[in-house]
Amino acid sequence: MVFVYLYIYLAMIDNITMNKIVFFLGGMSRGGGERVLSILANQYAEDGWDVSIVQLLSSAVEYPLHPNIKNIMMCRENKKRVFNICYWLSNIKKFVKKEKPDIVVSFFCRINILVLLGIRKKDRKKMRVVLSERNDPRQDGRGKIASLLANVLYPKADKIIFQTSDAKKFFPMKVQKKGVVIANPVKILANLIDFDKRDKTIINVARLDKVKNHQLLIKAFSIVHQQYPDHQMMIYGEGPERSNLQALISNLKLDGSIHLPGNVLGVQQEVAKSSVFVLCSNYEGLSNALMEANALGIPCISTAVFGANDVIRDGYNGYVVPIEDVDALASKLIDVLSDDGKRREMAKNCLEVAETYKYEKTIKQYKDSIEKD
Repeated sequence: MVFVYLYIYLAMIDNITMNKIVFFLGGMSRGGGERVLSILANQYAEDGWDVSIVQLLSSAVEYPLHPNIKNIMMCRENKKRVFNICYWLSNIKKFVKKEKPDIVVSFFCRINILVLLGIRKKDRKKMRVVLSERNDPRQDGRGKIASLLANVLYPKADKIIFQTSDAKKFFPMKVQKKGVVIANPVKILANLIDFDKRDKTIINVARLDKVKNHQLLIKAFSIVHQQYPDHQMMIYGEGPERSNLQALISNLKLDGSIHLPGNVLGVQQEVAKSSVFVLCSNYEGLSNALMEANALGIPCISTAVFGANDVIRDGYNGYVVPIEDVDALASKLIDVLSDDGKRREMAKNCLEVAETYKYEKTIKQYKDSIEKD
């Protein structure tokens, strides 16, 4: 009798199949979308799923991944992307046909288009296809052809995840009907700092790139500095604009007040010690740095990029100012710095707003949208 039970048990194990999920994106270099994908992939691997990540543009992997995750490289980095289109479509088709995933999740517009074109119609009927829009579709350079293809092909997906309500509204109604808005999962690793123990520091965390428009912030600070010469500005991040920004700082004679420390580990703890966080970008999808600062109880000022109004309730936990408006940014900075009572109240309100996008809550929203309607 023991052997009979053992046989039945082994047969049951043999028939158990793991749920299979495949993530498609360009590469796993540092970026907001890549960070979110790594979090989701790791979570699914921890939950016992068979997880693959397929990279089409770059072999870079700069986020830690669960050891059970399979990395599939479909990138030919030495060839121009236009010559890779047939290669990608053919390999996506073969991969999906062979692996037969239960769920396919794709990140970023052009990758989404390739995935939808690459999966055969009869294969798509056997799986769930979920897309994620990761940027401001008006500003990310996708072009007219990609925009047209997205409008035509996106309705073929089972679900489309947008970061912001602004991004969702950009698309035609047939796309919006498949859409859901979910904030990025933000994990807070730093300790909250008591309001009275915070530094006289204005802080920004972003890649030193033209689109992040640090020149706007530096020029605004030059105005603020005249009234608050004891305050410092810290701009964390690295990128191609470093030399130009350093030259502007020197020209404004602010070398002793504005600092570019580069990328640092534990930057959240530096944010937690600051008085005000500023996002000065020309466009964003949804800024993780802005969400993290708000969740650390730091009053935030942001240019009117996509997602700013999802995190900041103007006048309640911070301010939203017009893009490229130096005077407006300087005015709001002075407004916040000049009133400890207002800044303290905003800091408290930040924590209240952050409850709407707590890590566990957003992860559940993502998983629910990925797995079911």
